[in-house]
Formats: sequence, C-alpha cells, structure tokens
Amino acid sequence: MKKPLFLVVAGANGAGKTTFIQTQINFEEIPEGAYVCPDLIAEEIRRKNPDLSEEEIYRIAIPKAEEIRYGKLEKGEDMVLETVFYSEEKLLFLEKALEKGYEVNMVYITTSDPQINAGRVAKRVILGGYPVPTDKIYSRYMGSLENLITAHREGLLDRLLLVDNSREGGPHKPYMAFERGSLVWLDSSLKFTGKAIIPKYGNLPEHIKLLANRLLEVSPGEPKLREEVSLPPYMRKVRGLER
Repeated sequence: MKKPLFLVVAGANGAGKTTFIQTQINFEEIPEGAYVCPDLIAEEIRRKNPDLSEEEIYRIAIPKAEEIRYGKLEKGEDMVLETVFYSEEKLLFLEKALEKGYEVNMVYITTSDPQINAGRVAKRVILGGYPVPTDKIYSRYMGSLENLITAHREGLLDRLLLVDNSREGGPHKPYMAFERGSLVWLDSSLKFTGKAIIPKYGNLPEHIKLLANRLLEVSPGEPKLREEVSLPPYMRKVRGLER
C-alpha cells in the first residue's frame, strides 16, 4: 500500500519558502487541498473581512491551518506544509505523521544571517504583508535550526534537502541531501573527508559549513554518497539534482 506523502517546506520568516514553493513545487501533481498555508487562508479571510487588522486575520488563519492539518493527518491525506518550524508542536506533528504511516520529506531553506530574513520581512510589510517583530524573527531563526537538528537526529525525516537562499534575487541553492538519516548527496563544491564536510574548491559559506557538519554529526545513519539523488515528491527539477 502506497504511503501518504507529507512534504514540509521549512525555514525562518523571510527565508524564501513561499518563493521556493511557487517556483519549485509542481501544483499539477498535488491533490486538491493538499497545500496547507496560513497565508492563503489569511487572504480569504481578508477578502471577506476587509475591516480586520492583519493581527486579527492571522489569529484566525493560523489555528484554521492547524485544524486542516490535523484533519488531513487523521484521514491519511497527502499534505504540503509551509512552516517556520520553530515550535515543539511541529516536531510532535512529524512524530504523529510517521506513526500514521506517512513518508515525511523536508526541504529546509536557510540563510547566512537572520538580518537577511528581517530585511525581507520589512520589505514585505511595505508592500502590505504581515509584520513580524525583529526579535521574533531572530528567535525563530535559531529555534527553527534547532528543531531541524532535532528532527534529523531523532529520525523524523525520511528525506531532507538543505537549501540556501542567502543571495538576494538569486536561485535557491541545494547543498546536501539525506535519506533516512544517511548523507546521500553533496553539491559539487563540497566533499566528504570521512569525518567532515569541507569545500572542494573556493570558499564554503560559514553557515553552510557549520550546519552541514552539525547535521552530519547527529545523523542516525552512515553516509552513502552518490552522484544523484531523488527529489522529494511534487518538486520540479532543481539544478544539480535529478528526479
């Protein structure tokens, strides 16, 4: 029997999750209603209730998204979730998804500095987007990374693809992939020495070096590197990766 699919696109506020989903997810393959996004729910609430403030709108949208998510979990329906991934509830939800027999895949989008994220959120606010206090952006940035480490260490992810989006206007760049806790793919700019991940040539962004080796350190499985890796379900082709 085919497992239900759960694709999580995670990263701190301003990491570029929505852009990634819009450009890299093949919505023609996703079952109707599978994409769970508080922002889309907020748009509908905003349209029907133009007098509500953004804070009031999201007070309604976020619990509604959670309700939809748990409803799909109980029914065993495929899900695509966009999340900041900083709360303990998200880790518990991954556990429950695995218990329900889901295949859990995550694309984690990082940046080199939370200042980048804060700047992007500020630009969104100017264009009418939802404001997020700077202190929350910083705390969620760190909390999200810690949850990523925990989810990987505890074996809550069948697949994990680490992507960087530090460059403004640049493409999302995949750096490494894991399958069932084992490192299976590295970008051509990286190499595995048997003990650590280091640059093959040039300079490796410091945040990628630190995060890559932290993930490697807590990996529940042994490295099984190959030249190509399968993408998580519903994703379009990403440069450097094959489906």
